[in-house]
Amino acid sequence: MDFSRLVEVFDQHKVTFVFSDAVVKHYDVDGRLTLNILLSFAQFEREVLASASGTNSRHPAAGMWMGGWAPLGYELENAN
Repeated sequence: MDFSRLVEVFDQHKVTFVFSDAVVKHYDVDGRLTLNILLSFAQFEREVLASASGTNSRHPAAGMWMGGWAPLGYELENAN
């Protein structure tokens, strides 16, 4: 969403954004479609990664042992 706002500001000031690894022209109809598809996939990937890391971070809060060394000052009991 931030990037689409940025592209709107570019358009207002007649600035062209150039991709170094792909030919996407944000100022024509085909380019805008391609850009929106790319941005949708990027947002999807970001949300998938965020939900996966959020799931893992809840395990310690639930008292589940995630493995590794005990923090300084703690001792492990029944960590099988």
